[in-house]
Amino acid sequence: MSKEDGEVSSTQPISLKEAVELAGFEGIGQRIRRRRTNLGLSLSDVSQQAEVSKNTLIRVEKGQGIQIASLKRIARALQFKIRDLVEDQSESSIIAVHKRENDLWFDMNHFIDLANSSPLPDQIHVDSQRGVIPFCILLSRFHSGKFNPNLVVVTEPTKPRAHLGEEFVFVLEGEIAVCFDRNRMDLGPRESALFFASERHWYEPIGDRPAQILSIVFDPFPTEWPL
Repeated sequence: MSKEDGEVSSTQPISLKEAVELAGFEGIGQRIRRRRTNLGLSLSDVSQQAEVSKNTLIRVEKGQGIQIASLKRIARALQFKIRDLVEDQSESSIIAVHKRENDLWFDMNHFIDLANSSPLPDQIHVDSQRGVIPFCILLSRFHSGKFNPNLVVVTEPTKPRAHLGEEFVFVLEGEIAVCFDRNRMDLGPRESALFFASERHWYEPIGDRPAQILSIVFDPFPTEWPL
Protein backbone atom coordinates (compact mmCIF):
# COMPACT_ATOMS: atom_id res chain seq x y z
CA MET A 1 0.00 0.00 0.00
CA SER A 2 1.36 3.43 -0.89
CA LYS A 3 1.29 6.54 1.28
CA GLU A 4 -1.41 7.84 -1.09
CA ASP A 5 -3.55 4.87 -0.01
CA GLY A 6 -3.27 5.96 3.60
CA GLU A 7 -0.34 3.93 4.93
CA VAL A 8 1.94 5.70 7.42
CA SER A 9 5.65 5.23 6.77
CA SER A 10 7.42 3.15 9.42
CA THR A 11 10.18 5.77 9.47
CA GLN A 12 7.81 8.64 10.15
CA PRO A 13 8.55 10.09 13.63
CA ILE A 14 5.74 9.76 16.12
CA SER A 15 4.50 12.62 18.23
CA LEU A 16 5.53 13.04 21.85
CA LYS A 17 1.99 12.20 22.96
CA GLU A 18 2.11 8.96 20.94
CA ALA A 19 5.53 8.12 22.39
CA VAL A 20 4.17 8.57 25.92
CA GLU A 21 1.18 6.34 25.14
CA LEU A 22 3.48 3.71 23.63
CA ALA A 23 5.88 3.70 26.60
CA GLY A 24 3.09 3.64 29.18
CA PHE A 25 3.00 5.68 32.36
CA GLU A 26 4.31 2.74 34.42
CA GLY A 27 7.49 2.50 32.35
CA ILE A 28 8.03 6.24 32.34
CA GLY A 29 7.50 6.40 36.11
CA GLN A 30 10.12 3.72 36.70
CA ARG A 31 12.61 5.51 34.43
CA ILE A 32 12.06 8.74 36.37
CA ARG A 33 12.57 6.98 39.69
CA ARG A 34 15.73 5.22 38.46
CA ARG A 35 17.17 8.46 37.15
CA ARG A 36 16.30 10.39 40.33
CA THR A 37 17.85 7.82 42.67
CA ASN A 38 20.95 7.43 40.46
CA LEU A 39 21.46 11.19 40.71
CA GLY A 40 21.00 11.04 44.49
CA LEU A 41 18.02 13.41 44.39
CA SER A 42 15.08 13.33 46.76
CA LEU A 43 11.46 13.73 45.74
CA SER A 44 11.56 17.25 47.18
CA ASP A 45 14.68 18.12 45.17
CA VAL A 46 13.09 17.16 41.87
CA SER A 47 9.66 18.61 42.64
CA GLN A 48 11.26 22.00 43.45
CA GLN A 49 13.48 22.01 40.36
CA ALA A 50 10.64 20.86 38.09
CA GLU A 51 8.08 23.17 39.75
CA VAL A 52 5.60 20.36 40.30
CA SER A 53 4.15 19.26 43.61
CA LYS A 54 5.76 16.42 45.52
CA ASN A 55 2.48 14.51 45.41
CA THR A 56 2.44 14.86 41.63
CA LEU A 57 5.93 13.40 41.39
CA ILE A 58 4.97 10.52 43.68
CA ARG A 59 1.99 9.73 41.44
CA VAL A 60 4.21 9.90 38.35
CA GLU A 61 6.74 7.45 39.80
CA LYS A 62 3.86 5.11 40.61
CA GLY A 63 2.79 5.23 36.95
CA GLN A 64 -0.49 7.06 37.58
CA GLY A 65 -0.21 9.47 34.66
CA ILE A 66 1.04 13.00 34.02
CA GLN A 67 0.48 15.92 31.68
CA ILE A 68 3.05 16.40 28.91
CA ALA A 69 3.99 19.88 30.15
CA SER A 70 4.81 18.55 33.64
CA LEU A 71 6.69 15.62 32.13
CA LYS A 72 8.91 18.04 30.19
CA ARG A 73 9.75 19.98 33.36
CA ILE A 74 10.61 16.78 35.24
CA ALA A 75 12.80 15.62 32.35
CA ARG A 76 14.74 18.91 32.44
CA ALA A 77 15.18 18.67 36.21
CA LEU A 78 16.62 15.16 35.78
CA GLN A 79 18.89 16.23 32.88
CA PHE A 80 16.92 13.94 30.58
CA LYS A 81 16.10 14.60 26.96
CA ILE A 82 12.35 14.15 26.80
CA ARG A 83 12.63 11.63 23.95
CA ASP A 84 15.15 9.55 25.91
CA LEU A 85 12.71 9.48 28.79
CA VAL A 86 9.67 8.27 26.87
CA GLU A 87 11.16 6.21 24.04
CA ASP A 88 12.87 2.80 24.10
CA GLN A 89 15.82 2.49 26.47
CA SER A 90 19.00 0.68 25.46
CA GLU A 91 19.38 -2.91 26.64
CA SER A 92 22.42 -2.03 28.77
CA SER A 93 20.36 0.39 30.86
CA ILE A 94 17.50 -1.98 31.72
CA ILE A 95 19.01 -5.48 31.77
CA ALA A 96 21.90 -6.88 33.81
CA VAL A 97 23.13 -10.34 32.78
CA HIS A 98 25.59 -12.80 34.29
CA LYS A 99 27.04 -15.46 31.96
CA ARG A 100 29.14 -18.42 33.07
CA GLU A 101 32.25 -16.85 31.54
CA ASN A 102 31.74 -13.95 33.98
CA ASP A 103 32.28 -16.21 37.02
CA LEU A 104 34.86 -14.81 39.42
CA TRP A 105 35.17 -16.63 42.75
CA PHE A 106 36.40 -15.18 46.06
CA ASP A 107 36.83 -16.49 49.60
CA MET A 108 33.78 -15.20 51.47
CA ASN A 109 35.57 -15.25 54.84
CA HIS A 110 38.32 -12.93 53.60
CA PHE A 111 36.47 -10.78 51.09
CA ILE A 112 36.79 -7.01 51.58
CA ASP A 113 35.65 -5.56 48.26
CA LEU A 114 36.40 -6.08 44.58
CA ALA A 115 39.33 -3.67 44.59
CA ASN A 116 41.03 -5.19 47.64
CA SER A 117 40.36 -8.93 47.32
CA SER A 118 42.15 -11.53 45.20
CA PRO A 119 40.08 -14.04 43.20
CA LEU A 120 40.46 -17.73 43.96
CA PRO A 121 42.20 -20.07 41.51
CA ASP A 122 39.78 -21.38 38.90
CA GLN A 123 39.11 -24.80 40.44
CA ILE A 124 39.23 -24.02 44.14
CA HIS A 125 35.46 -23.71 44.46
CA VAL A 126 35.19 -27.21 43.00
CA ASP A 127 37.98 -28.66 45.12
CA SER A 128 36.41 -27.18 48.29
CA GLN A 129 39.66 -26.61 50.14
CA ARG A 130 39.39 -26.46 53.91
CA GLY A 131 39.14 -22.97 55.34
CA VAL A 132 37.73 -21.48 52.13
CA ILE A 133 34.12 -20.42 51.53
CA PRO A 134 33.94 -19.83 47.75
CA PHE A 135 31.43 -17.28 46.56
CA CYS A 136 30.76 -15.65 43.21
CA ILE A 137 29.33 -12.16 42.78
CA LEU A 138 26.68 -12.40 40.07
CA LEU A 139 26.66 -9.57 37.54
CA SER A 140 22.88 -9.82 37.17
CA ARG A 141 22.57 -6.74 39.38
CA PHE A 142 22.44 -3.03 38.76
CA HIS A 143 25.50 -1.13 39.97
CA SER A 144 23.54 1.01 42.41
CA GLY A 145 20.63 -1.37 42.90
CA LYS A 146 19.07 -2.88 46.00
CA PHE A 147 19.10 -6.46 44.64
CA ASN A 148 22.49 -8.14 45.09
CA PRO A 149 22.75 -11.88 44.18
CA ASN A 150 25.68 -14.20 44.95
CA LEU A 151 26.50 -17.89 44.63
CA VAL A 152 28.08 -19.44 47.74
CA VAL A 153 29.62 -22.89 48.24
CA VAL A 154 29.20 -23.61 51.96
CA THR A 155 32.10 -25.95 52.75
CA GLU A 156 32.14 -25.24 56.50
CA PRO A 157 30.56 -22.70 58.89
CA THR A 158 30.87 -19.16 57.62
CA LYS A 159 31.92 -16.31 59.85
CA PRO A 160 29.01 -14.72 61.77
CA ARG A 161 28.05 -11.38 60.29
CA ALA A 162 25.31 -8.75 60.39
CA HIS A 163 24.52 -6.04 57.87
CA LEU A 164 21.71 -3.80 56.65
CA GLY A 165 18.77 -5.11 54.71
CA GLU A 166 17.08 -8.46 54.17
CA GLU A 167 18.72 -11.67 52.94
CA PHE A 168 17.13 -14.41 50.86
CA VAL A 169 18.77 -17.84 50.57
CA PHE A 170 17.80 -20.62 48.15
CA VAL A 171 19.51 -24.03 48.38
CA LEU A 172 20.66 -25.31 44.99
CA GLU A 173 22.58 -28.41 46.17
CA GLY A 174 23.12 -30.13 49.51
CA GLU A 175 21.75 -29.05 52.87
CA ILE A 176 22.52 -26.07 55.08
CA ALA A 177 21.59 -24.57 58.41
CA VAL A 178 20.91 -20.84 58.56
CA CYS A 179 22.05 -20.04 62.10
CA PHE A 180 21.34 -17.18 64.47
CA ASP A 181 22.48 -16.62 68.06
CA ARG A 182 19.33 -18.25 69.45
CA ASN A 183 17.88 -20.42 66.68
CA ARG A 184 18.52 -22.03 63.30
CA MET A 185 16.68 -23.16 60.17
CA ASP A 186 17.63 -26.35 58.33
CA LEU A 187 17.13 -26.22 54.57
CA GLY A 188 17.47 -28.81 51.81
CA PRO A 189 17.50 -28.60 47.99
CA ARG A 190 14.90 -26.18 46.54
CA GLU A 191 14.07 -24.83 50.00
CA SER A 192 14.53 -21.18 50.88
CA ALA A 193 14.33 -18.60 53.65
CA LEU A 194 14.16 -14.85 54.05
CA PHE A 195 15.47 -13.08 57.15
CA PHE A 196 16.52 -9.72 58.52
CA ALA A 197 20.25 -9.52 57.89
CA SER A 198 20.82 -7.12 60.80
CA GLU A 199 20.50 -10.17 63.09
CA ARG A 200 23.88 -11.90 63.46
CA HIS A 201 23.80 -14.95 61.17
CA TRP A 202 25.96 -17.58 59.52
CA TYR A 203 25.63 -20.67 57.30
CA GLU A 204 26.67 -24.23 58.15
CA PRO A 205 26.68 -27.27 55.86
CA ILE A 206 24.68 -30.28 57.06
CA GLY A 207 26.41 -33.59 56.46
CA ASP A 208 29.72 -34.29 54.78
CA ARG A 209 29.05 -32.64 51.43
CA PRO A 210 29.39 -28.91 50.66
CA ALA A 211 26.16 -27.12 49.83
CA GLN A 212 25.67 -24.56 47.08
CA ILE A 213 23.27 -21.69 47.70
CA LEU A 214 21.96 -18.57 45.99
CA SER A 215 22.14 -15.70 48.46
CA ILE A 216 20.40 -12.42 47.60
CA VAL A 217 20.83 -9.34 49.75
CA PHE A 218 18.19 -6.61 49.53
CA ASP A 219 20.08 -3.48 50.55
CA PRO A 220 17.88 -0.49 51.48
CA PHE A 221 20.85 1.89 51.14
CA PRO A 222 22.75 0.64 48.08
CA THR A 223 26.19 1.89 47.12
CA GLU A 224 27.78 1.84 43.68
CA TRP A 225 29.41 -1.51 42.79
CA PRO A 226 32.52 -1.16 40.58
CA LEU A 227 31.45 -4.02 38.26
